[in-house]
Amino acid sequence: MTPTLQDVAYLLGLPIFGEAAGPRVVVASWKDDLEARIALVDRVEDAGPINPHPRAAGPSKTWFLQFTPTLLPADANEYSVTRSLEAYLLWLFSYIIFNNTHGNSVDRILLPYAREIVDGDEDVPPYSWGEAVLAATYRGLCDSCRKTHGNTRLAGFM
Repeated sequence: MTPTLQDVAYLLGLPIFGEAAGPRVVVASWKDDLEARIALVDRVEDAGPINPHPRAAGPSKTWFLQFTPTLLPADANEYSVTRSLEAYLLWLFSYIIFNNTHGNSVDRILLPYAREIVDGDEDVPPYSWGEAVLAATYRGLCDSCRKTHGNTRLAGFM
Protein backbone atom coordinates (compact mmCIF):
# COMPACT_ATOMS: atom_id res chain seq x y z
CA MET A 1 0.00 0.00 0.00
CA THR A 2 1.33 3.43 -0.91
CA PRO A 3 1.03 6.31 1.56
CA THR A 4 -0.79 9.31 0.13
CA LEU A 5 -0.82 12.98 1.01
CA GLN A 6 -4.15 12.48 2.75
CA ASP A 7 -2.58 9.70 4.87
CA VAL A 8 0.25 12.01 5.90
CA ALA A 9 -2.18 14.76 6.87
CA TYR A 10 -4.43 12.39 8.83
CA LEU A 11 -1.84 10.18 10.54
CA LEU A 12 0.84 12.77 11.27
CA GLY A 13 -1.29 15.89 11.61
CA LEU A 14 1.03 17.86 9.34
CA PRO A 15 -0.37 20.65 7.16
CA ILE A 16 -0.63 19.91 3.44
CA PHE A 17 -1.54 23.42 2.31
CA GLY A 18 0.84 26.34 2.06
CA GLU A 19 4.23 27.09 0.57
CA ALA A 20 6.41 24.18 -0.46
CA ALA A 21 9.18 23.36 2.00
CA GLY A 22 12.14 22.42 -0.13
CA PRO A 23 15.87 22.92 -0.50
CA ARG A 24 17.15 26.45 -0.08
CA VAL A 25 20.46 28.05 -0.90
CA VAL A 26 22.59 28.20 2.24
CA VAL A 27 25.48 30.65 2.43
CA ALA A 28 28.98 29.23 2.69
CA SER A 29 29.43 30.86 6.10
CA TRP A 30 26.51 28.95 7.67
CA LYS A 31 28.79 27.23 10.20
CA ASP A 32 30.27 30.51 11.48
CA ASP A 33 26.82 32.14 11.56
CA LEU A 34 25.35 29.28 13.57
CA GLU A 35 28.22 29.17 16.03
CA ALA A 36 28.01 32.96 16.51
CA ARG A 37 24.28 32.74 17.33
CA ILE A 38 24.75 29.83 19.71
CA ALA A 39 27.89 31.17 21.43
CA LEU A 40 25.84 33.50 23.66
CA VAL A 41 23.55 30.77 25.04
CA ASP A 42 23.56 30.82 28.84
CA ARG A 43 24.07 27.30 30.21
CA VAL A 44 24.52 25.83 33.67
CA GLU A 45 28.09 25.92 34.99
CA ASP A 46 28.44 22.12 35.06
CA ALA A 47 27.85 21.97 31.30
CA GLY A 48 31.20 23.55 30.46
CA PRO A 49 31.97 25.47 27.27
CA ILE A 50 30.01 24.88 24.07
CA ASN A 51 31.87 22.53 21.74
CA PRO A 52 32.05 23.47 18.05
CA HIS A 53 30.24 21.14 15.72
CA PRO A 54 32.64 18.79 13.94
CA ARG A 55 30.82 18.23 10.66
CA ALA A 56 31.10 20.17 7.42
CA ALA A 57 27.78 18.87 6.02
CA GLY A 58 25.77 20.18 8.95
CA PRO A 59 25.60 20.25 12.75
CA SER A 60 25.89 16.86 14.44
CA LYS A 61 23.49 15.21 16.84
CA THR A 62 26.03 15.34 19.66
CA TRP A 63 26.29 19.08 19.09
CA PHE A 64 22.53 19.48 19.55
CA LEU A 65 22.60 17.63 22.85
CA GLN A 66 24.50 20.60 24.34
CA PHE A 67 21.27 22.63 24.26
CA THR A 68 18.76 20.44 26.06
CA PRO A 69 16.48 22.08 28.65
CA THR A 70 18.38 20.42 31.51
CA LEU A 71 21.52 22.36 30.52
CA LEU A 72 19.75 25.74 30.67
CA PRO A 73 19.58 27.53 34.01
CA ALA A 74 16.13 27.91 35.57
CA ASP A 75 16.27 31.68 34.96
CA ALA A 76 17.62 31.46 31.39
CA ASN A 77 17.21 34.59 29.31
CA GLU A 78 14.94 34.69 26.27
CA TYR A 79 17.86 34.58 23.82
CA SER A 80 19.16 31.31 25.33
CA VAL A 81 15.72 29.71 25.20
CA THR A 82 15.22 30.87 21.60
CA ARG A 83 18.56 29.49 20.39
CA SER A 84 17.92 26.22 22.23
CA LEU A 85 14.59 26.03 20.42
CA GLU A 86 16.44 26.50 17.12
CA ALA A 87 18.75 23.60 17.98
CA TYR A 88 15.74 21.47 18.98
CA LEU A 89 13.92 22.23 15.70
CA LEU A 90 16.97 21.21 13.69
CA TRP A 91 17.18 17.98 15.66
CA LEU A 92 13.44 17.39 15.13
CA PHE A 93 13.69 18.06 11.39
CA SER A 94 16.66 15.83 10.81
CA TYR A 95 16.15 12.91 13.16
CA ILE A 96 12.38 12.62 13.33
CA ILE A 97 10.62 14.31 10.41
CA PHE A 98 13.22 14.04 7.63
CA ASN A 99 15.21 11.05 8.78
CA ASN A 100 18.02 10.86 6.26
CA THR A 101 21.14 8.91 5.48
CA HIS A 102 23.58 11.67 6.44
CA GLY A 103 24.49 9.67 9.51
CA ASN A 104 24.99 11.91 12.50
CA SER A 105 24.60 15.34 10.91
CA VAL A 106 21.71 17.57 9.96
CA ASP A 107 21.38 18.64 6.35
CA ARG A 108 22.30 22.33 6.24
CA ILE A 109 19.36 23.11 3.92
CA LEU A 110 17.15 22.87 7.01
CA LEU A 111 18.98 25.71 8.83
CA PRO A 112 16.95 28.57 7.27
CA TYR A 113 13.63 26.92 8.21
CA ALA A 114 14.52 26.55 11.88
CA ARG A 115 15.84 30.09 12.09
CA GLU A 116 12.79 31.50 10.30
CA ILE A 117 10.41 29.73 12.68
CA VAL A 118 12.32 30.78 15.80
CA ASP A 119 13.10 34.36 14.81
CA GLY A 120 9.86 35.00 12.95
CA ASP A 121 6.93 36.72 14.49
CA GLU A 122 3.38 35.65 13.89
CA ASP A 123 3.84 36.09 10.13
CA VAL A 124 5.89 32.96 9.42
CA PRO A 125 4.45 31.55 6.20
CA PRO A 126 2.63 28.26 6.60
CA TYR A 127 4.62 25.51 4.97
CA SER A 128 3.23 22.29 3.58
CA TRP A 129 5.27 20.01 5.84
CA GLY A 130 3.10 17.05 4.88
CA GLU A 131 4.17 17.28 1.25
CA ALA A 132 7.82 17.57 2.24
CA VAL A 133 7.60 14.52 4.52
CA LEU A 134 5.88 12.46 1.83
CA ALA A 135 8.47 13.47 -0.79
CA ALA A 136 11.34 12.63 1.59
CA THR A 137 9.76 9.27 2.40
CA TYR A 138 9.34 8.38 -1.28
CA ARG A 139 12.90 9.42 -2.00
CA GLY A 140 14.17 7.28 0.88
CA LEU A 141 12.17 4.29 -0.35
CA CYS A 142 13.47 4.76 -3.89
CA ASP A 143 17.10 5.13 -2.78
CA SER A 144 17.01 2.09 -0.53
CA CYS A 145 15.40 -0.09 -3.22
CA ARG A 146 18.01 0.83 -5.83
CA LYS A 147 21.10 0.12 -3.73
CA THR A 148 22.81 -3.13 -4.51
CA HIS A 149 25.16 -3.52 -1.55
CA GLY A 150 24.10 -4.73 1.86
CA ASN A 151 24.56 -1.39 3.65
CA THR A 152 21.23 0.26 2.77
CA ARG A 153 19.30 2.55 5.06
CA LEU A 154 15.66 3.37 4.80
CA ALA A 155 15.18 7.14 5.05
CA GLY A 156 12.06 9.24 5.40
CA PHE A 157 9.66 9.80 8.26
CA MET A 158 10.25 7.30 11.03
